[in-house]
Amino acid sequence: MLVGKPAQVTTISTGADGAIWSPDGKNIVFVSTVYPDCKDDACNKQRDDELKKSKVKAKIFTRLFYRHWNAYTEFKRSHLFVVSADSSSTGILPVGTAGVSPAESLSVSSAASQTPDKMSGGPTAGTAAPHDLTPGDHDVPPFHLGGQDMYAISPDGQELAYTSNIDEVEATSTNNDIFIVPMAGGTPRKISTSPGSDATPLYSPDGKYIAWRSQARADFEADKWRLLVQDRQIGKMRDLTEKFDRSVGSFTWTITPAPHDKPIRPMIFSAEDHGDAPLFCVDVEGDEPPIRYSGLHADDLTFAKSSAEIGSLYFTNMSIKAPNEIWRVDFRTPEGKRGSEAVSHMNDALLSQIDIQPLESFTFKGANDEEVQGFMVKPPGFDPARKYPLKFLIHGGPQGAWGNSWTYRWNAELFAANGYVVVMINFHGSTGYGQKFTDSISGDWGGKPYASSASCRTTGCSIRNLLTAQRKSFGSRNGNSKVRRGNSVTFTGNFRHTSSPTNLRRRR
Repeated sequence: MLVGKPAQVTTISTGADGAIWSPDGKNIVFVSTVYPDCKDDACNKQRDDELKKSKVKAKIFTRLFYRHWNAYTEFKRSHLFVVSADSSSTGILPVGTAGVSPAESLSVSSAASQTPDKMSGGPTAGTAAPHDLTPGDHDVPPFHLGGQDMYAISPDGQELAYTSNIDEVEATSTNNDIFIVPMAGGTPRKISTSPGSDATPLYSPDGKYIAWRSQARADFEADKWRLLVQDRQIGKMRDLTEKFDRSVGSFTWTITPAPHDKPIRPMIFSAEDHGDAPLFCVDVEGDEPPIRYSGLHADDLTFAKSSAEIGSLYFTNMSIKAPNEIWRVDFRTPEGKRGSEAVSHMNDALLSQIDIQPLESFTFKGANDEEVQGFMVKPPGFDPARKYPLKFLIHGGPQGAWGNSWTYRWNAELFAANGYVVVMINFHGSTGYGQKFTDSISGDWGGKPYASSASCRTTGCSIRNLLTAQRKSFGSRNGNSKVRRGNSVTFTGNFRHTSSPTNLRRRR
C-alpha cells in the first residue's frame, strides 16, 4: 500500500534516469547526461539553451564516438549522481558503518557538512542536492544495448561500483573496467584487471564479495563472458566459469541459506545454449562447474528472500511463441522440490487467438563435416500433405544466434504467417555452442558460415519433402556480407533486407 504524496527529489536541468535505491533506503543513484567541462548545473543549462537558440545547426566533432545509432552525443557524457531520498534534505544522508567497505573515502559526516556539490546548482527549497560521483570526460556507464545494470551499490550503502571505459580512443576499445567510489565522493579505484570488457558489477547480499562479467581478450566483442568474483577484504579474484564453455548472461546472488552439511554461497545465471538460455547454479566457494537447472529462455534475474523458503528467483522468460513474461522459481532446501511458473500473463488472452507454430530443431552436417543446428517454423494451419515455399533467415552479428526467443524485428512466426516454411541456421560463428565454435567465423566469414548455410539451403536439411522450388532469403543488415553476395550466385530465389513481415494469422 502506498502512503503519502509523491515528492520531487531532483531539479537538475539535465534530467535523471536509471535510478537505483541504496539498500539502506537513504540515497538514490541515477544517471544524468552533462557537459564534462561544466562545473555546475547552471553551466549545463546555459550550454543547452545556447544550442537551442543558435541558428547554426552544424556539428563539429573532433573524435569518435560522435553518434550512437540514430542519435548524436551532443558533446555530453553520462555521469552517475547520488541524491538523498529525503526530498526535504539538502545533502547525502549519512550511511551506516556495517559491512565491508574497502574504498578509501571521506567520512560521511564531514562530506555531508561540506558545501553542496557544484553540479547540483546549490540546494533548493525542499529538494536534495545531487552529487556527481563520476566527474570527468568519460561515460559512466558506457553505451550499451540494455541488459543488466552497469552499476550497483554495496549492501551497507557506503560504496558504488560502476562500469566505464577510460581508454584514450574508446571507439576502438572494448576495455570497459569496474571502478569503486565512496558514496560520499572521492577518488575512484579500478578493481578489474582484464584487457577485455568488464561490466555489470553486483555485490553479494552480505557485502563480502563483488561479482561481474568479464571478457579475457581485448577488442573482441564476441569473447566468452566469464563470471568473476572478488573477495572485497583481501582482493582475491576467482573465475567461477573456468570449467564452463558458455557465455554468462544475466546473473544474481542468492541469499546464503541456513547451514547445511556444506555451507554454500550459490549464484544463479543464464547462459545461451543451443538456442535456449537456461539457468545455471554455481557455488562461489566451490570447485565444481555450474549445474544446469532448466531449459528456459531466461533473462533479467533477481532474487528475493521469503520467510518460508530460502527464497525465490524472479526472471523474464520468453519463447518463439510468446514475448517476455515474469516467471518465478522457488528455492527451498537443497533437497527440496523446485519448479518454475509464470507470474504474469499479460499476453495470454491475445496469443490464444493466434495460430502460432512451435519452433522445431534439427541438426545436419555443415562445414568441416561438423554438426550444425537449425530451426524451422511452419506456417499457420500447416498441412503435412502440402508443399510450401521457403523463407531462409540469416542472422547478423555475425556472432549471434537464432533460438527459442521472441523478437519484434525478426519474428519467424510473422515470416511464416503468409504460408512459408521458415528455416534459420546457427552456422559456424554462432553463439551458444562453445567459444571455439563462435571463434570459427573470425577471419573466415565467407568460408565455414557460408558453406554451412549453403549446405542446408541446397540439400533441404532433411526437410525437402515440405518444400516447393520457391526460395526467398532474408538477412540482417549487420550480418554476414559474404553470405549476402553468395546468395545471388548459389541460392535460387532472391535476397531481401526486411524488418516488416506480414501479420500473424488469427485462429479460425
